[in-house]
Amino acid sequence: MFYRLRDKFFILSVISSVLFLMIFSALVKLQIVDSKEYLAKSNSYLSSTEVIPAPRGKILDRYGRPIVTNRLGFTVTFSRASVSDDELNDLILNSVRLFNKNEDEYVDTFPIQYADDEYIFAYNDLTGDELETKVRNCKFSLGISDNLNANECIDELIDKFNIDNRYSKSEIRDIIAVRYEMFSRNFSDTTPFTFSSDASIKTVSAIEENDALYNGLKVSNSPVRNYVHGNMAAHILGRVDIIYREEYEELKDEGYGLNSVIGKDGIEKILEKQIKGTDGYRSVSQTIGSDPEIDEVAAIPGNNAMLTIDIDLQKTAEKALMETIDSIKSNSWKHVDNAGSDVGGGAVVVQDVETGEILAMASYPDFDPDNFTKDYTELSKNESKPLLNRAISGVYPPGSVFKMLTTIAALEENVVTDTTIIEDEGVYEYYGQKFNCWIYTESGSTHGPMDAANALKNSCNYYYYEVGKRLGVEKLVNYGKKFHLGEKTGIELDGEAEGTLASEEYKKLKFNEIWYPGDTLQMAIGQSYNLFTPLQLAGYTATIANKGTIYRPHITKCVRSAESGKIISETKPEVKNTIDISDSTYNAVSTGMRMVSNDGTASSVFGDFPIETCSKTGSSQINGGSANGVFVSYAPYNNPKIAVSIVVESAGSGSITAPIAKAIYSEYFKLNPRETNDSHISNNSLVS
Repeated sequence: MFYRLRDKFFILSVISSVLFLMIFSALVKLQIVDSKEYLAKSNSYLSSTEVIPAPRGKILDRYGRPIVTNRLGFTVTFSRASVSDDELNDLILNSVRLFNKNEDEYVDTFPIQYADDEYIFAYNDLTGDELETKVRNCKFSLGISDNLNANECIDELIDKFNIDNRYSKSEIRDIIAVRYEMFSRNFSDTTPFTFSSDASIKTVSAIEENDALYNGLKVSNSPVRNYVHGNMAAHILGRVDIIYREEYEELKDEGYGLNSVIGKDGIEKILEKQIKGTDGYRSVSQTIGSDPEIDEVAAIPGNNAMLTIDIDLQKTAEKALMETIDSIKSNSWKHVDNAGSDVGGGAVVVQDVETGEILAMASYPDFDPDNFTKDYTELSKNESKPLLNRAISGVYPPGSVFKMLTTIAALEENVVTDTTIIEDEGVYEYYGQKFNCWIYTESGSTHGPMDAANALKNSCNYYYYEVGKRLGVEKLVNYGKKFHLGEKTGIELDGEAEGTLASEEYKKLKFNEIWYPGDTLQMAIGQSYNLFTPLQLAGYTATIANKGTIYRPHITKCVRSAESGKIISETKPEVKNTIDISDSTYNAVSTGMRMVSNDGTASSVFGDFPIETCSKTGSSQINGGSANGVFVSYAPYNNPKIAVSIVVESAGSGSITAPIAKAIYSEYFKLNPRETNDSHISNNSLVS
């Protein structure tokens, strides 16, 4: 038995030895004896594949007029990896110097900067957990320890990329940043690395004229986003940029490559998959001595997106907002208290009351999407917050524009009727506290006897103190929820703020304090803890205008095939909720708002306006500055079509912002005729 096992092991050992010798002999023949022959065969066969980027779909306004198109740009790629580290590092440094000199953008997402003679973890304006995650992902992708500080990371990467000591510390950082991008994007002889997707002609000329300095760079043409109207609607449209590694890992199975350009913000991001298109490719293979074999598949353009935005109305809203803010600041000296001298940014929203479509959405200040990356550091540090879309992300106290809700709640809950008279006595006393009507504080006078419509016209605080007391906080909160105030509207843009609807629960949770009776009175006049976005205020006003139907606001009208024009997807009006508003309640509120425009706080702007408008002004007090100016409106009075909400930070008053609404109405109703070649007609119908 023992001998049999020993014989079997011997046979297996012999067979294994023979197989090893055969494989070893084959390797020696392949790599040593015949190495030159096989190298020659390998070098005689050349193959390369070039991606042909697909043009992204156009973004159009509601009438099919272009807002974002494509232009032909210059893409610069590193196309040769089989060089020494020294040669590659020199090429990188030469390229970085050239692009910096010409102020051209290039890819740099490396989260280490050189500042004040040291390396620090930093990337754009990221802080806290966001920066920590960015740094950790970078370390992981490079295969270095998570425990290293910034200086230690640089030391390890100097070794990893064979960077010698002839470079300065800042140059070392720049070289490593590009090597990191190359490493992350699998740069090789067959996989180029896109260094810049929109180089200037000055940079391209320098590359082509100095082959010795830039040997290894390749310049090609590719489609680049063209924002037809510059900064217009920048917060809505968003921007595109090269894909991040984290994004690639999520999208690699959907046709994206490591050099793909994708939507980063706004509509460009929201509609990314519909408008991105399908890349083509051009593959060339050739054996020396024979003709090249070319296989080419054309790129397929992305679908076109049609928005609900009206270009003319958008331009008007943005221009009027900017000019009004400038006017408030320049004329603040005329006020005793310099109200408006600290005026900040602002927002405007225009909504179709019958569909929820957003016809215009302006936020000021804004930014240039063409230069976003180049200007990002400056933009992110700007105290005026130009990157903030105030229309959906800014939250503000509503002030007296909340009084329509209080009126509706009071009338519908029968705590008063539309003819109930409440005498304004100037000072309202409740639980030992005194609450002044604004007119008593300013002049010592009162509004006298007030019914619902006149109380709204005069914004009589005394009337609303009494109505608030009769209603109680629960009913006020209930009607706030019916109007969906203090909650996200569901618009398809990212970054929408929820806001706050004041309530007993909120105060307890936020401040660990009980709700006092005086809080209810403050809430009834639009103060307290209420914070709403301009978009929420537009929807609230539109709901009043259409007598109780709450639509989900939307900004995408449809997506059409670039080839056939056929509608692929379409956004239909969506009713979120309806509120029962009786005819008598509606008439009282609309009459009061009409009087605000006709002979109230907005009469200086709309008193003789040819379109009958309904308005409400609001001045919401803030700590340490002028009051915010809040203004809401709809028109026409008898057949409402559009609703407008305006918020200007530290404007001093709401009425001072009314000229913005006047400019919008003048444009919408075409009160200022002008010659135009636009393919839409005066009744605002869509082109087919």
